Amino acid sequence: MVLLQYWQVEYERNYRHWIGEVKTFRYDLNNHLTTNLMNKLQDDLENIYQSAIDLFNCVGELFVDIAFYENVAMAIALG
Repeated sequence: MVLLQYWQVEYERNYRHWIGEVKTFRYDLNNHLTTNLMNKLQDDLENIYQSAIDLFNCVGELFVDIAFYENVAMAIALG
């Protein structure tokens, strides 16, 4: 019975703290993953872009105007 009373007192005192801890952990995790993903994409932009062009040409049986799309890709990369 004493343990139950202790837990109720501690819950009232600490539940917001633990909600904050979980939210902070989720934010940090999302921020880290997003940063790593952006770094990976920036490092491999040329290879990813060329692979996408090759795939598009194979699937669509079309040849894209590479100069136009390179300018668009560079504008996106520069933000």
